[in-house]
Amino acid sequence: MQMMNKVKVMAFAATAAVAGFASAASAEEREFSYSFNIGGYSDYIFRGLSLSGEQPVVQGGIDIGWGSLYAGVWATDLGEYATGGEIDIYAGYKPTWQNITFDFGFVQYTYTDNNGNLTYTELKTGASSELAKGLTAGVIVWYQLNNSNVDAGLAVEGSLAYALPAVGPVSPTVSALLGHQQLDAFDDYWYWNAGLTLGIEKLAIDLRYWDTDINQNSAFAAGDGDSRFVASVKVTLP
Repeated sequence: MQMMNKVKVMAFAATAAVAGFASAASAEEREFSYSFNIGGYSDYIFRGLSLSGEQPVVQGGIDIGWGSLYAGVWATDLGEYATGGEIDIYAGYKPTWQNITFDFGFVQYTYTDNNGNLTYTELKTGASSELAKGLTAGVIVWYQLNNSNVDAGLAVEGSLAYALPAVGPVSPTVSALLGHQQLDAFDDYWYWNAGLTLGIEKLAIDLRYWDTDINQNSAFAAGDGDSRFVASVKVTLP
């Protein structure tokens, strides 16, 4: 409980920081941008757990930006995990300081059909920086708000990505992520992934290994936290 109180203070401070950054950025030059993406995935993995019943899914989204401000909508089907689909709405602000890019925002997770009672919101505070040429590191803290249908939660993720030399039209990047999920109603667990992304103009092919240390007898995991390889192909336009 003491840790959750600290997290709430951190979330409040992040919100205040967003307001301060937004005020300071009022005079900066802003340019409108937009993009669309759609892709096929062999599995829908969220923090190490399959949310598609280990079935392939189609996912896509729309993103808009104005200077350092951004917003978007993203959707996926849920395979055999649940009827209907998931639609996420998000927005945030990415100010920069020297060579560090911060990310303050929120995500609202919503569900269609009869799963509307699963809707919940997370606040996000993150930072990333290029440590050396081609090597980028990042950390993100996710705070799940406590409401009538979900308990408060905290997830912390650290990531590394290294852009390899291009081979003709192919731009390969190797990356890895380590995360820790805490939910009031379930046991904490670690999750991680490592993989290779091949960028070919507007096409991205990703091959990734996922795993967790979650107790597979846990009702929360429901057998969906096993190790697995996930392949995806995504197109982003324009």
